[in-house]
Amino acid sequence: MSILTRLLTRQFLGRWLGALLALTILLQLLDLLDNATDVLARGGGGLGILRYTLLRMPSSAERLIPLAALIAAVLTFSRLASGSEAASLRALGVSGHRMVACLLPACFVVAVAQFGMTNFLVPATQRSYANWWASLPNAPAEEATRVWFRAGPDVASADRVRDGGRLLEGVTIIRRDASGHTLMRLDAAAARHGTEGWQLQDVRERGAGDAGPALRGSMAWPDAPTPRNLLAIAQPIDGVSLPQLRRILDGQEEGWRGTSFYRSQLQERAAALLSALVMVLLAFPVSRILPRRGGGGVSLGFAILAGLAFVALAGATGALGEAGLISPALAAWTAPVLFGCLGCVLMLHLEG
Repeated sequence: MSILTRLLTRQFLGRWLGALLALTILLQLLDLLDNATDVLARGGGGLGILRYTLLRMPSSAERLIPLAALIAAVLTFSRLASGSEAASLRALGVSGHRMVACLLPACFVVAVAQFGMTNFLVPATQRSYANWWASLPNAPAEEATRVWFRAGPDVASADRVRDGGRLLEGVTIIRRDASGHTLMRLDAAAARHGTEGWQLQDVRERGAGDAGPALRGSMAWPDAPTPRNLLAIAQPIDGVSLPQLRRILDGQEEGWRGTSFYRSQLQERAAALLSALVMVLLAFPVSRILPRRGGGGVSLGFAILAGLAFVALAGATGALGEAGLISPALAAWTAPVLFGCLGCVLMLHLEG
């Protein structure tokens, strides 16, 4: 690694960490202004506010990583331009392409950090937050919400999920054939998961066209999802870990949202790894500012507006993809490819 690469990498990462920390603290303070009263009302106390902040902070930081990369890139290139270092580097034959290439290790570090937070840290802290929030002493009683899910080829529902997903109350199972036609309906007072798997209790069976139900007592339920999967369906969170995402897409686990959401998530997480590089390309015109001639506000303003537009477009297309309105690949890669090409064109134009 060259001296220039080490210098730019250190400057970029230092500013990125500082910007990410500052933005995250600001967002958390705003969040606390809205929710500190609720934490205290639920009996969390002062330690509860601290725990609330720590559990919510990774989710806030993960969303702010691209903006922090934009700020870091703008400040890095601005520092090179204001000290005439960029002009000196060009005089020594260091092209803009090489300056951007010197920041590739820093972009890689940001991508690794984003990958780890999005796929592992954020889902874990969101699940911990959901469990803790529901277990506070003065938490209001949960309203009964019927949960629907697939159990093998069948469709099932439960009135309530208890005991960490190991007990279901008010279970209904719609048995279907290979064509999706209803064969029979099973109604059970409860379903419990034990050492022998799932057991339905007080089962009533109603076949298609039967006049009345037939009592079956108890019976095994081998096609039911795992207790952890049922708990995730009953208490859904926004974050999904990468292993869980793969299991849902492979049909090994049930999700709590449509298939298009998980397919888009997989594409978006791959595309998000390029966000830091895109921000560097969009901020490159700042390095061409000549302090003595002025006019730097145009380049600086363009870099900031282009970076914000990139984040906005990525969010908008991602929402369309998760809703199934456009293909997951188009939703995830439109913004990175479009703004990445824009940054490359500007760099080539400025280098020409």
